[in-house]
Formats: sequence, structure tokens, C-alpha cells
Amino acid sequence: MSAYGKKVLLAGATGYIGAEVAKKLIAEGYTVICPVRSLNFLKKIRFCKYIKCDVTDPNQLGTIEKSFTKINYIISCLASRTGGPEDAWLVDYKANMNLLRLAIKNNISHYILLSAICVQKPMLEFQKAKLAFENELIRSDVTYSI
Repeated sequence: MSAYGKKVLLAGATGYIGAEVAKKLIAEGYTVICPVRSLNFLKKIRFCKYIKCDVTDPNQLGTIEKSFTKINYIISCLASRTGGPEDAWLVDYKANMNLLRLAIKNNISHYILLSAICVQKPMLEFQKAKLAFENELIRSDVTYSI
């Protein structure tokens, strides 16, 4: 299957792993759309399309829908910056839930979640938040990979 013409919404592209995923997607021929909270101080990766959008705020997701038609895939490399309870539930759970709702609403064919092996025995709040979202994704009708 050719990547030509396929669009990927890549959340978390400003992190180390997200940036590496972006480079690989571009090399494969995908159009990569990266929602970011701020366009200031951004380490831009050539050929990515950046859009100012805080994915923790469901009201901002409309900017993605207005700017890009027919997104084929969502890849989430999101991770809370602090790992603290409030940040974990805002990013690892809520932001991913917002993206899942976007996928459902726009018939996006596949949701790929970069999670963490450490969620198998959750003790920390970020692990619990990631696992809670994984369960929501599994229960959804969206095709997914974790």
C-alpha cells in the first residue's frame, strides 16, 4: 500500500519519539500534520505541516477539521511532561480521548497509540491514565494499534 496522498495526524511530534516518528513518516511519503500548543520555540521538522491546536482542549480540534480534509490515521505519541496526576489525566487520558472522538467523528481509519510497557502494573498516575485511555480505545469501534 502506497503512503502517497495519505495524511497522518501526529500528536506529540515535539517530543523525542514523536519527532523520530515524523521523520520516518515523511521518508515513507506520508503528509504529516502536527498539532502543537505553540508555534514558538518549535524544533521544526522539514515537510511537516504544523497547526496551532492544543489537543487537550476539545474546542480547538475544529481547527484541524477546517484545515485538513480526509485524515487517514492518527498517531499519538503524547505523554505528560511531569507525570503528575493532573498533567497525566489531562494529556495521557483527556487529550487522547479528544483525538479518539475526532477519529470517530471523521471516520479516521486507524488510531495508533504509543503507550508504555510500564502500564501493565500501574502504580503511578500517568500509568493509570494511559491504561484508562487504552481501555477506551479498545472499547471503541475504531481500528487501533497500541
